Amino acid sequence: MEEWAGQRILEVGAGIGNCTEFIIDREKVVCLALHSDAFAHFKEMFSDASSVIIVQGDVADPSIRSLETHQFDSAMCFNVLEHVEDAVLATSWPGNYSKRWEPAMSKIAWKTPGQ
Repeated sequence: MEEWAGQRILEVGAGIGNCTEFIIDREKVVCLALHSDAFAHFKEMFSDASSVIIVQGDVADPSIRSLETHQFDSAMCFNVLEHVEDAVLATSWPGNYSKRWEPAMSKIAWKTPGQ
């Protein structure tokens, strides 16, 4: 993950931070957590990480698009899209480069700017 993730990362479905711990050295990591229990745990776990911003919300909610002001160069999610009703909408953020691993969908998908 460290190889392809940029410096301004959106992590969708951050859960309790299992993957976040590998990217906290980046310039900015905005972590989107859906469930309040995970959000509370995550907030406590990364309270000292100045590069990490934790947001409680649903990637399928159009109001989350306001996060685009962070000018992400990478977006990532692991084991998330199989739980999202409209995965195409959830991954249609303009200009982002992302790589996702979705074992339930048995594939690795790539999205580069312009796709």
